[in-house]
Amino acid sequence: MIAIRQTQMMGDRLPPMNLEAEESVLGGILLDPGAMEIVADILSPEHFSFKSHQQIYRACQSLHSSGKSTDLMQVTTWLYDRNLLDIIGGQNKLAQLVDRTISAVNIDNYAQLILDKHHRRRLIELGGEISSVGYEVATDLPELLNYIQEQTFNVTQSITLGGGLKDVEELEHQQLINQISKIELSVEDPSLRHLKLIRLAKKFNLNLNQLETIYFKSLLNEEDEPAMNLTEFREKYGNSVQQWLMHGFLAKGKVSLLYGKGGIGKTRLAYDWIYHLVKGESWSGFPVTAKERKVLLIQTDESQTDTLKVIYDRGFTEGMPIHYKTRWVVDHIQKLDKELENLRPDLVVIDSLTSISVNSLYSENDVAYARPVLLLKGLAQKYGCHIILVHHANGEGKPRGTSAIVNAVSDVICVSNSANDVRSGSLERLLKIEKSRSRAPAIYEMVFNPEDSSWLCLGNQADLDGSPDLSIKDKIVGFLQSHPNTVYEASEIHEALGGHLHSTRRYAADLARDGIINSKKLERQGRPNGYWICIEGDLPDYTPPDREANAKVKAELRAAAVSDRGEADDHKDDHKDDHKTKLDSKRVLGVSDRLIVKNAKSTTQEIDKNSENNDQTITNSWKQDTAGDSVSDRVSDRASDHPVNDHLLAFNLGDMVATSDPYSTQYTWHGCIENSRGNGEEWLVRWAERKGKPGRETDWYFTSELRLIEESPVVASIHESSAIAPADEPVTPTSSGEENAITPQAPLELHEGQKVCWDGYNCEIVKLWKHKAKISGYNPKTKDFVAKTVPISELTEYVEPARRTTWNG
Repeated sequence: MIAIRQTQMMGDRLPPMNLEAEESVLGGILLDPGAMEIVADILSPEHFSFKSHQQIYRACQSLHSSGKSTDLMQVTTWLYDRNLLDIIGGQNKLAQLVDRTISAVNIDNYAQLILDKHHRRRLIELGGEISSVGYEVATDLPELLNYIQEQTFNVTQSITLGGGLKDVEELEHQQLINQISKIELSVEDPSLRHLKLIRLAKKFNLNLNQLETIYFKSLLNEEDEPAMNLTEFREKYGNSVQQWLMHGFLAKGKVSLLYGKGGIGKTRLAYDWIYHLVKGESWSGFPVTAKERKVLLIQTDESQTDTLKVIYDRGFTEGMPIHYKTRWVVDHIQKLDKELENLRPDLVVIDSLTSISVNSLYSENDVAYARPVLLLKGLAQKYGCHIILVHHANGEGKPRGTSAIVNAVSDVICVSNSANDVRSGSLERLLKIEKSRSRAPAIYEMVFNPEDSSWLCLGNQADLDGSPDLSIKDKIVGFLQSHPNTVYEASEIHEALGGHLHSTRRYAADLARDGIINSKKLERQGRPNGYWICIEGDLPDYTPPDREANAKVKAELRAAAVSDRGEADDHKDDHKDDHKTKLDSKRVLGVSDRLIVKNAKSTTQEIDKNSENNDQTITNSWKQDTAGDSVSDRVSDRASDHPVNDHLLAFNLGDMVATSDPYSTQYTWHGCIENSRGNGEEWLVRWAERKGKPGRETDWYFTSELRLIEESPVVASIHESSAIAPADEPVTPTSSGEENAITPQAPLELHEGQKVCWDGYNCEIVKLWKHKAKISGYNPKTKDFVAKTVPISELTEYVEPARRTTWNG
């Protein structure tokens, strides 16, 4: 902090002032209260050179802001009530101001004269301050220079802008925004940047949240522009044409939000687009605009091992112009700015918005959470690249977090399951263009190829398979692709391709609306539309979509889906009496805060009397077979015995699960099933604590989004005792003797309020968890009441002591 000594005017010279102009302005206000409206935005009390004039103007300013008149009586009363009337010279001073004023006609000119003298006095004061700080030898020279530069800038800018009251506030605001922006973009160390922001906030008498909010609002203000007439609009944007990296999806200078539920394949789709861009190959008929593009991949949502596996599966090689980052957060936005300047990538893929915002001061639902998106949008416009932000969907299938995220991006693209295909493990997806400023919304059908980790776009849902319209569109795109950077009218395209002119016009317009080709109005007679594809450098490879093959694939997929549903319905009662299911009857019951599995019957097993370890063999085999199974495999295993009476669920309550990726066996988050709804179609998962994420959070997931990691203890005990027959069914021995028959035994059903036995005395369950219970009871040994938490395995059934048996649940 630099201490400024009070400066004094040098010599006998008086500071610049204009006494007559000040008296004329104040007299005009007292004579004509409407004059205050003219000078309110020009003058402040500090602009007057005399203290008495400052007090009188401050009184007029206060009365005007409260909607009162500034006549002589009102001003006199205001000063008298605050014991200021005698200080300014009494009523005689006010009366003198009125007598010396004829009218308030030129009051605005007089106000400018007052401002002029105020600016000159401020320059004299600035010179004194600079002279004074020169003696501050205890202060570092760089700090002194920064202070002098800042003060000089403030004074000169204020004079340049006219020095009015509003101008000063705007100047202060702009100065604050400039300093924040300088800190945000130049200070690389996050902790040092945070310290500088705190000090800047204190300097302007703000807290850090207020400072962040002001800066965030300034970024939002850039989304606004003044209204223009058509001539002005054409002059500003008439020559600008949307440029693409890949027509239809990736426009230059834009930020797109690619979102979907976990394991849906959105990251794989982004990798597939990267592959086609760097190879210069069209993607399912969507043209790319260069033989090779440079890419920056920021992958912070997956481990380095998983990332390497996935990119190698897609065919990435060391020679491709792709740079990788696996550690980055939005706090290092200025480092990303420098890397973009050095690398100049055409495409930046960031996976994901949640992982790069892990240190954010705001929650996902706060509007300010979208601030990184606005910063990235500025970088995309600055370097002319496209930025893909991979994001997650909520339980309703919408983008997680505040709607400000969606509002901040240019395009919103969703990857979701097909509404007509509910098969677990299906590789069919829908690609939805939900929002775009570069093309019309659309829904495309896709299918994933696990052999090379590529996606095949089967076409727009609105297009009819086998329609001749599609072949005409493909011919138009092929023609423009082979004649790049040349604008053609529809009539010229018609002359080259033949057919009907009306159809050519209509299909070319459709392609332009979908962003597959460029279009603009031509300055010719009739102002026809011109169509072209812009190519940079060498001509990239273009392969038109194979419509017949796509139609065949779609037909086969639909037939398979119908067949699967039909077999499930037709095969339902084929083998009612052949076998019993492993879980013959499963009921899910929720009681307040705990959930238990009821009436889970074991299955009939054939026991080989010569195998002493048969039970252990069955248990180990089941664990090995199911530990890494997908949901579809597990459901298939359970359904193999054709259940008769009960709807078969994919999970049990208490099962340990992880988010699933149908294209990978790697697990990410782990959690426990706590509830279900929709007849077992959705599951409530409470996630365990994990690095960078808060623990104990719950959310609903569809069956296809989860994988089994470990079964619940209750169900596991059923499988481990799977050789036990149901209590109401006879046991079929595997030999002629009865010595191998196994006595049926059902697990103990527990619930809160139940009476049990522990350590030899009776007690009651007060609270029940997955593996433990809180009990309360009287201990006759110690003759005292006991309340404690014990493992469930130590509880015994509440029976007579002679009949008491231990439950091994």
